[in-house]
Amino acid sequence: MLRVDLAGVGMFARAGVTGSRCGCWSSRSEILTASDDISVTYRSRHKSGGYVWIEASVRALRDDTGEITGYQEAARDITERRQFEQALRESYVELERANNAKTDFLSSMSHELRTPLNSILGFTGTLLMGCMAPSPTSRPRS
Repeated sequence: MLRVDLAGVGMFARAGVTGSRCGCWSSRSEILTASDDISVTYRSRHKSGGYVWIEASVRALRDDTGEITGYQEAARDITERRQFEQALRESYVELERANNAKTDFLSSMSHELRTPLNSILGFTGTLLMGCMAPSPTSRPRS
């Protein structure tokens, strides 16, 4: 069903293997020589004109002697998952930006509050110690 809806070439061509469906059998054999499974994720144009993300895998089917007798292919549309992952990445960037703004604000406010508060605390401590008694040269106002 999925192949009918997709425009263009199949997953092996997107993985760098060219040829018709019948011509892919030898290419699949070359790809699957080292491993029995391959997996490919790619973006393909849908017949409606938009793009869909496809995750496809191929597995070699072997007989008792180990010879490849066929292939099992599976493909699924992962467009929604990719869109969700992109939204998560964008929200993470926005979250980091907001966290940096908060950190800058708090460091700035800490400095702006600390400077006058140090003066207030210093004068309060001096007054509490009684060091700010009226000077003997000052006269009471009449």
